[in-house]
Amino acid sequence: MPLTRLPAWAYLIAAVAPIALILIFGSVLSLPKQTTAILTGIATVWAVAMAFYHWKRLDEAARSAHRWAWYWGGSTGLAAAMIFAGASLSWPELQSVFASLAHNFEGPKRTAEQAYLFLGVAFTGFAQGIGFLGAWFYWWLRKR
Repeated sequence: MPLTRLPAWAYLIAAVAPIALILIFGSVLSLPKQTTAILTGIATVWAVAMAFYHWKRLDEAARSAHRWAWYWGGSTGLAAAMIFAGASLSWPELQSVFASLAHNFEGPKRTAEQAYLFLGVAFTGFAQGIGFLGAWFYWWLRKR
C-alpha cells in the first residue's frame, strides 16, 4: 500500500509518535545530549514530512477549517499568552505561580533560566493549541 493511501489522521499519529517517544523514553534511556539532539532533529524532519502528507490527504473543507482555526484560534491563543506575560510582570500572585512552576522544572541538569524559557515557550504553544482546537470546533459547528 503506497504511503499516500493512508487516511489523514494516520499521518498525524505518525508525525507525533517519534517525538512523543523521545519525550517519554529520552530520560529513561539516559542518552547523551548529542544523540538526543540528533534524534530530535530526525523526528522533527519526519513530523514535517508527515504533516505534508496529512495536508495532501485533507479535502478542501478540512483545509479551510485548519487555515481558519490556525489564523483565528492560534492568534487568539498567542494574544492570551502575551496578556498573561504582561500581567505576570505587574501582579505578584502570577509571578509566584510562574516561579513555583519553574522551580518544579529546575534540577541538576536545568537552570532556573532554562526552566523559565521552557515554560514560556510551552505555555505559548499550549495557548495556541487550545485556541486552534476551540476555533476548529467552532468552524465545524458553524458549518453544519
